[in-house]
Amino acid sequence: MKMMKHDHTQSAYSRNDQGFTLIELLIVMTVSLIGLAGVLSIYTSITRGNKLTREAAEATEIAEELIPHFGKMGVIELVGAPDS
Repeated sequence: MKMMKHDHTQSAYSRNDQGFTLIELLIVMTVSLIGLAGVLSIYTSITRGNKLTREAAEATEIAEELIPHFGKMGVIELVGAPDS
């Protein structure tokens, strides 16, 4: 029996024309999702940090407004009279 030789260089489709396999697409999607999860984590951390910074700035502003009022008060008025 004679064996036929296949000429792979002249097939109807070359490797470049076939597109991506399902495994390749799944790998790309998995890597993309991992990267997206990292970006989302960084975004969440930055947002939380910005909120804390904004709250600290607001507290500082309120404290600066109240300092002159506390300067006029006596120690007993500030901390209260000791309980006997």
